[in-house]
Amino acid sequence: MRQAHAEVIRVSPEEARILKFMKESRGDHTQYMNKCLQVIGKDSQIVPLRLNFAQEIIHAKVQAQLNEHRMVRGMVLKARKQGASTYIGARFYTKTRLWKHRRAVVMAHVTSSSKDLFQMVQNFHKNDPMRLQAEKASAQEFKFSNDSSYAVATAGSGETGRGATPTLAHLSEAAFYPDPKKTFAGFVNSIPMADSTEILVESTANGVGNEFHQRWTRAEAGIADEGAGITYQPIFIPWYVSPEYRLPVPFGFQLRGEPEGDGLPSEREVAEMYSLDLEQMVWRRFYIEQQLNGDIQSFMQEFPSTANEAFQTTGLELFIKPVYVMKARRRTSIQAHGPRILGVDPAGLGGDKFMMTLRQGHVVHWQRGRKNVEPGEEQVEWVADIMRTERVDRVNIDYSGGWGTSLLAGMKQTYPKLADKCFPVDFGSKSQQKQVAPHRPGPRNRRAEMYQRARDWLQLPEGVSIPDDDELQSDLGSIAARISGQSTDLLLESKQDIKSRLGRSPDAADSFVLTFAVPDRVVPSHLTPPSATTTDGFNRGRAPEPEAQPTPQRDHFNSGSGHPTRFDSGGGWMT
Repeated sequence: MRQAHAEVIRVSPEEARILKFMKESRGDHTQYMNKCLQVIGKDSQIVPLRLNFAQEIIHAKVQAQLNEHRMVRGMVLKARKQGASTYIGARFYTKTRLWKHRRAVVMAHVTSSSKDLFQMVQNFHKNDPMRLQAEKASAQEFKFSNDSSYAVATAGSGETGRGATPTLAHLSEAAFYPDPKKTFAGFVNSIPMADSTEILVESTANGVGNEFHQRWTRAEAGIADEGAGITYQPIFIPWYVSPEYRLPVPFGFQLRGEPEGDGLPSEREVAEMYSLDLEQMVWRRFYIEQQLNGDIQSFMQEFPSTANEAFQTTGLELFIKPVYVMKARRRTSIQAHGPRILGVDPAGLGGDKFMMTLRQGHVVHWQRGRKNVEPGEEQVEWVADIMRTERVDRVNIDYSGGWGTSLLAGMKQTYPKLADKCFPVDFGSKSQQKQVAPHRPGPRNRRAEMYQRARDWLQLPEGVSIPDDDELQSDLGSIAARISGQSTDLLLESKQDIKSRLGRSPDAADSFVLTFAVPDRVVPSHLTPPSATTTDGFNRGRAPEPEAQPTPQRDHFNSGSGHPTRFDSGGGWMT
């Protein structure tokens, strides 16, 4: 019988070193980028690629998503000239070099940008000491000897879909595409939901309501596109993480204390909120005054400090000024006193979230939301578990749709004593003020009234605290006010208009304002200390342990009957 044998391929020490480097680079792309890729520096010289801090942020978040989901779906919202396109280009070039059968395609918003991005890839290849042979090299495409390729196209040019199906897609400056909805639908949907596929969308902001803005807000809210499988990861890069955005401090430079516009912070407040030093503030003032002729709105769009700043709602009178929301996000030392009130914005199996907010006095402790929470038992058990573990004094439930009805009925049937603390709130019903004084100007309906109370709360001079959360700020920064007809009654922009602009429902804001359905002073409170327990048990599928049911509370808005009411009757909202 012939003896089996294995053929041994012998390599030199230098070849072994190269093989080891290539293998390690598959696990750490930055190793290949740093040692093999070069870019044109600011002095027009070819220099090695070294990731800056903004690029490192993108890399860390993208790699974390890849490790968890085996694919990447990311949206990068950035300031100008922070190197996002360079990083994505280097990442995709590295992948086409290290793996077979990768199809990288970059879609730019204009032809000149397509040429610039492809020139960058040509420089990578030309100066790469480990480069593969390019079997095809044109003005728009490289095809390498390992059957991988890298190509560019321009949005709206008809070049999308050309050639093989992409596995790596880079949408550059996507907010500026001439027909973004069509481009996203045609190009993004051509990438299969498969391991090792990547879609990275990057752009500076370009107003609100467009395809990029709507997709960003859905990503912030954790809402996946239909059939997408995983949620796009929002990656925001503020301007101040870039070290080049600073200037020497001139003699006598002082931060200004007056607001920079209606509802905007002062320079002192900007520096305090984002922990900016004087060199950064000097550069900021110089750019606004010398490059933008004092246009602070343009600066916030092109060099945002928060995602909400980037999407300024031009021409819309915001009901809640972003500065008050941002101040509340930054406060951490406010003490919580008073009743613990839970706002619940139910949702079924559609695109909205089942969202809850817990507020106690001047502090919003948390917001929690999940999609696809089954109506019925699952919703009831979650709310009941929260009420027990957090020792909630009152629960205000949005009763405008059928899901609130189902939740209240389930609570009454399963936990009747807990249900004594649950009250329905109809956003469209007459405001409590109008019930007491019908002819006095004020909020027309409950929705306007609750948002007005929330706005007044955010503006309290003693200060309030909310979670440092982009989704809540995005929601609150999308609410506009209008005057009703010939009167001075307050009405807010319709929820449908807001959904059309955001691309989703403002669930975070709605659950937040529900905690203001009645004034805190009328809510009976046991003043119990905060519970150290959490809802982890329910989230793992364990039902809450039975405990002593709370004493039923009386609705102080009732007209005088001695029985707990099942509706929020209004009235009594004034002292």
